[in-house]
Parts: sequence; C-alpha cells; structure tokens
Amino acid sequence: PLKVGQVAHTPGGGSLMCDWVIHAVGPTSAHTGDKDLLKLDLQIDHIMREMITNVLQKADKLKAMSIVLPPIGSWDVTDNIASVAIIQTLLSYKYHSLKAINLVIEKEVVFNGYCKVFIDNGAFWTKKAYDPIISVSGISSSGSCKQQ
Repeated sequence: PLKVGQVAHTPGGGSLMCDWVIHAVGPTSAHTGDKDLLKLDLQIDHIMREMITNVLQKADKLKAMSIVLPPIGSWDVTDNIASVAIIQTLLSYKYHSLKAINLVIEKEVVFNGYCKVFIDNGAFWTKKAYDPIISVSGISSSGSCKQQ
C-alpha cells in the first residue's frame, strides 16, 4: 500500500488511451494529526506539492511525453489549497520528458478556480524552450486556459 504523497504506476490498457496510469495518494486532515486549521492547511499544502512533484518525477522516469491530471484532493482539502499547490508545483518543476500537461476538471466552479490560480501564477512564469505546454480544461464547460 502507498503512503500519503507516494505514487506508483500501472500499465494502461483496455479503453484507456495511455501507456501508464500513475496513482497518487492525496492528503486528508486525518494524515496530518493537527487540529490547528492554519497548521493543517500548511501541512496539506506541503503534502500536495510533494505528491505532485512525485507524480511529475514518475512521469519523467517513465519518459512520458504528456500527462493528464484530475484536480487531486479529498473532501477536506479545499479547492483553493489544492489548486495553488498543484499549479505552483507545475510551474516550478524542472521538466525532462514531458511536453504537455492537461488538468481536466469536471465541476465548472472548480475549473474556474483553477483557471484563476493558473492565470494569476502564470503571469510570473518565464517559460523556457524545454518546458511543457500546461493547460486547464473543463469537462462540463466549453472553456480552457493555457500557458504556452
């Protein structure tokens, strides 16, 4: 069994149009053991960043060219904590093989929140030639936001 923040991969297959599925275990308040809400938020933010870094490192190790991410979190990880941690980690990671990253989000309100965080943080991102294209797409909305 994986611990919180850890990742593992299995082969893709069946109706999945991918070579691998990278599984990640996200945090919940039960994993931090802290009842202080500020400390809890900081611990969850740290675990989220570590987990996304582990996903990206695993994708690089597998020499993946692209990756699709859902809005990883749990019932007690707020969309704001998750979106900031995920977007900032994606924008600061030193990439090797990945050329495209797409966050696919089902709920429109969550999609709008991720796009806002992405645009707010992307303004400070200096894309290098080897960095991937990062985009946020909504399933139920017709919109998307990209940094190219």
